[in-house]
Formats: sequence, structure tokens, C-alpha cells
Amino acid sequence: MPVCKLVFSFLILGLSAATTCGQTESSQSSGNLLNNASFEDDLAANGLPTGWTYWSGDDASEYRSEVVEGGPTGKKSLKLEGKGIRGVVFANGIKIERNKRYALRGWAKVEGNKNAKANIKFNYFHDRKWLGLADDAGVAGGDGTWNLLAKPDRAIEVPDASYIWISCVLEGTGTAWFDDLELVSYDIADLPENFETELGRSNRPAEFQVLERRLGTWDTEQTIKPGAWVPGGNKSNGSETVEWTLDQKFIQTKYKQQPGNMEALSLMGFDPRSSVFRTWFFDSSGNLPRSEFTGQWDEPTQILTFKSTDPEEVSIMSTQKFVGADRIETRSVWRAKDGKILMEIEGTATRKK
Repeated sequence: MPVCKLVFSFLILGLSAATTCGQTESSQSSGNLLNNASFEDDLAANGLPTGWTYWSGDDASEYRSEVVEGGPTGKKSLKLEGKGIRGVVFANGIKIERNKRYALRGWAKVEGNKNAKANIKFNYFHDRKWLGLADDAGVAGGDGTWNLLAKPDRAIEVPDASYIWISCVLEGTGTAWFDDLELVSYDIADLPENFETELGRSNRPAEFQVLERRLGTWDTEQTIKPGAWVPGGNKSNGSETVEWTLDQKFIQTKYKQQPGNMEALSLMGFDPRSSVFRTWFFDSSGNLPRSEFTGQWDEPTQILTFKSTDPEEVSIMSTQKFVGADRIETRSVWRAKDGKILMEIEGTATRKK
């Protein structure tokens, strides 16, 4: 039954989104000012992105840096490891424009002793001299969990500074990883109203921070309960791959399900003007969008809820509950106009290790 294939794929596939950093309808960011800060493109002779450099102080510290496989998104990340006071990798320098504000974000994790810390940092310079203002965000504890770090600049406090140099820093003994750094600027005269509380703290709305967890490969299961549309019920298994597409404005999911050898493709994005998620689904049996699906995120319960009404006035409500980093539990109910349940499906998606 085509509707069953549509149902399951929507439940499992329609969960991810991306957007440009902190853009709103009225205030536009510069785009990322850092070179190859996802570490996915070709590297310079020193093994780092063009313009990036490694630095360590004149002490007994022993650190090394390299670009390695793995990260919260994409295929690569920056790794710093060693022992001592600190090891530092600087990104390319940015000339400060005093009519702008800057916001920094990036992923980091750290393993090692309890004093090890991974920081992303604003450094303010003039004539190659560091002006001494400590301006960073970091994660400590050494448990190896990826964290999204972000903060606004404090350049107004160092009026003599002419350049910003962003750095990735490992303090203490351990190993730190960094990925997807972004430095963006906004005109001061046209700052988003939520710059300090939202865009400075994080350059993406909370919806994107949550849904970035959907990237990767997953095993899926579904159970269709016996009901009006499927009297005998049904069970199936599948696998899916979720990746960025269209310059990281959307997430594309490719899905295969057995039995039936069905293949499907979905796209999803967050619509900041309407503050809703939107998803579009297509499969090998010919299913395609016939009604609008919109979703809302609830932070306390970690549940994403989608609702829709199709041309036959069948209402659909689907929930996806994020259970930790590697499991999603789903439930969807289709109801006729009179409230009668036509079909009910429960499913799970488990991240492949």
C-alpha cells in the first residue's frame, strides 16, 4: 500500500535541517569568514587549511595538530593532543571593521584528565601584538562528548585592536577535536534584535542545533498496528543515510526498506519566517508531497511534532522523540474526518556505530 511506505519514510526521514548562520529576514550575516573551517577541502603544506597555523609557547609543552577522520558533521575534524600548558591552532586573520559585530561558533570535544579543556577563542591583535583580552568558550571534563560552543565578540573592549585571530586551544594534558568553526559579522546598525541572547550565544536557532544530531547512518524499524487501512498490520526494517545538501541549507535523506525493496528520498528545512519545519518526501512507488507538513520542536520533552491534513481531509500527527544521541522513537496516527483512527505506526531509528 503506497500510503504505508509514505508514512514510515516520513516518520524516520523527515527530521533534519540546516540554515545559514543566524540569518533573519531583516539582518544579514557576512557568511563564514574562516577558510575551510569544516576541514573538508584541500589542506596547505603544513597540513592545515590555508592561512591556519600551529603555535605553542616557549615552555615544556608538547602538542601536535592534524586533520583527522571523523566529526559531528562531514568526514574530517581538527585534532590537537599533547601535554603541557596549551597547544594552539590559529585560523586565518580577519581585519576588524568597527561598524560590525562578530559572532563565533564551533563544535569541540575533549578527552584526557579532568583539567583538560578545549576552547574556541577570539584573539585581538595590533601590529602583531596580542592585546591580552581573554575571550573564549570551552568544554572541560574529558568525557569526549561533542559540544556546540558559541559567543559574541568583545572587540569594543579593545579599541586599539586591528585584527581578530580565531584559535582552537587545548589546555592541559589530553586530546581535543574541533569542527565546523564559523565566524560571521553583522552591521552594527542592523543587528538582529536577539544578537546577544541568541546569535551571539549560538549562530543557529535551537532547532538546528538539535537536528544536526540526525546526520549519519541509521538502522530503522517500524510496526504498523492492525487497523482500518492495514487489517493485518505490518513490520519492516530499513537503513538510511542523512547528509547536508544545497550548501548546507537542507538535509537530504536516502532510505531503503525491506520487504518491498522500496527506496525513498526526503528533504527538510527550517522556515525561520514562519518558525516551522517543512519536509518533502518522494519514493520509488511514486509518492510525492500532496499536503503541507509543518513541525514544531519542544525542548523540555525533546520531541518534534509534525501535523498535516491531506486533500481527503485525513489528519496526520507524527512525533519524533530524541532519546540520547543515537536513538529516535517515532509514532504517527492517521485519523478520518470523524476522528476514527485509520492507521497507527510506531518506529525507531538507531545510529550505526
